[in-house]
Amino acid sequence: MNDKDDRFDKELAELKNPSLKKFKTASLFWNSRELGIGYNRAEVDEYLLFISQKPSLSDELTKKKFKSEFHGYIKMDVKFFLKEVAAYRYAETHQEENRIKQEEKLASIDLNNPNFRSLIYGYKKAEVDEFLQLMTSLDRKEILGKNFHSQIGGYSKDDVDWYLDKVIQSKL
Repeated sequence: MNDKDDRFDKELAELKNPSLKKFKTASLFWNSRELGIGYNRAEVDEYLLFISQKPSLSDELTKKKFKSEFHGYIKMDVKFFLKEVAAYRYAETHQEENRIKQEEKLASIDLNNPNFRSLIYGYKKAEVDEFLQLMTSLDRKEILGKNFHSQIGGYSKDDVDWYLDKVIQSKL
């Protein structure tokens, strides 16, 4: 496994079981984002353990208020992580609806002539990734594993065109 796979697996495990997440603490250094004031560590850890045991919670996750303390967890990190967990759980519970939307969107795309917006020398990464997810039902980890060469802000046109030609030929 390479570093990308390890990092992806770790992030996914943290989203599935939030009590595994470790946050940085706010410090008193002049360049700290929070200047030493963060969320109460014990309270945040207790809440993460609670939501780990209740996987059905998704909407209420971001509404929790924590007490502030010196050297607590950095507030923005905690807020952002709770939003990520809520989004992950929402996507998991609405997976069937998302699949139907993807199929409808895919039906409107001509697979033989995808027209990605072009950056200077390459195709826009977000559009190619979304297209590959729709077309071949690959997940994010598998798309990262395709190793398209980067070209100033996008994927190499030659690599993407070669891969799509190969996929289309295999479906014929």
